[in-house]
Amino acid sequence: MPHLVTHLGYTLRHHKPSQRGYVFKGKRHYLGHWPRDEERAPIDVQKNFHEKCDEFLGNKKEKQPDVNCDQDITVLRLCRKFLDWAKIEFAASRHHETLAWTLHFIWKPFGDVLARDFTPKLLQKAMQDAEINRVPHPNKKRKVKPLTRQGVNRIPLYARHCFGWGVVEGLVPETVHRALALVRGLKRGRCSFPESPKRLLVPDDVVKRTLEILPDMLRSMTELMLYTGMRPSEVLKLRSGDVKKHKSGAWVYEVRSHKGTHLGIVRSVPIGPRGMMALTRWLKPDQPDVYVFSPKERMRAQRETRIANRKSPRQPSQALDVRKHPDPDRNLGDRYNAGSFRQAIQGTIKRHNVKHPDTKIPVWCPSGLRKTHGQKVRDEKGREAARSVLGHAQGSTITERYADDLTLAIEVQRELG
Repeated sequence: MPHLVTHLGYTLRHHKPSQRGYVFKGKRHYLGHWPRDEERAPIDVQKNFHEKCDEFLGNKKEKQPDVNCDQDITVLRLCRKFLDWAKIEFAASRHHETLAWTLHFIWKPFGDVLARDFTPKLLQKAMQDAEINRVPHPNKKRKVKPLTRQGVNRIPLYARHCFGWGVVEGLVPETVHRALALVRGLKRGRCSFPESPKRLLVPDDVVKRTLEILPDMLRSMTELMLYTGMRPSEVLKLRSGDVKKHKSGAWVYEVRSHKGTHLGIVRSVPIGPRGMMALTRWLKPDQPDVYVFSPKERMRAQRETRIANRKSPRQPSQALDVRKHPDPDRNLGDRYNAGSFRQAIQGTIKRHNVKHPDTKIPVWCPSGLRKTHGQKVRDEKGREAARSVLGHAQGSTITERYADDLTLAIEVQRELG
């Protein structure tokens, strides 16, 4: 059965004998070639269908010059303006970096093309040649992973976001955005791009062996994720003032900003006894707005440990701890980010595997700890308890139901966390 496409009362139909698409209004208005063995109409036929329907309805804006649009803006200029807006709009997250990385597959080959002339064919070409137009990583020694199908499918998604913003700002005609919306993503098994690897849970024995070799701060962060099921970003953004005492006596971490903040969703993470033990030593009650886990503190403690274990006396210049030419690339931030946290754990495991090849530890990703905790809660307490602990929403979640879920999550964490 053909894929149904409608436009304000009109329907795109398939005339199989002549292999053409048409729309009926008094008579058949043919719109272009549509092979009889394809259920979905080609992009050109769908575009002609929408244009013909607008003609029927007396809407001919796409055939007239739009005085409100910048007719000379190029794809490169449009992307730059959009990214300038995204840096402000998504300042609380790093989503603008993902937008910039994805949009370079468009502006690199087609940056000189006028935005009003950017067609779905060019967008499909950008998807097909994504591996060729990929910007090399600044670190040439770093192993570059191949693009996956899910990564390539972000190109049409973010392109529609960019051109849709351009329509709102009066930079691009509406017909361009509507045409780009017809481009479909790549299907599993029908393209040459590999699939993204699944996020696997971390076995308990692997976590236990890893905790024995991790530094104190990384060990506490790992234990906190393992016993609470937090996302890595939630652990990294933890401040002392965010941990409060619930009326039941348990600790509750109220996340300030998360992916559901703009929807008005409150994210509260209950912390059980073992999570409290991992977190207590790092809390700073007198500094409620300071991040609990700071790489600066970790490096300072590591430096002090090395000095205490040093066998030879320190030189006077080393005692002052003043570098004549500090490395600007080694400046540490106030908190970890997802990449630095992952690299710190995986780097510790890799160094251990080099020194002790007989007792190698599999390299794992911190995000798998959340899945490990969720699987444990689901096996012992059921699906609803796991959903409450992990903070997953089903449908429209109201405040009263969320309060009930928090109470259930606190009871589970008291026993398992």
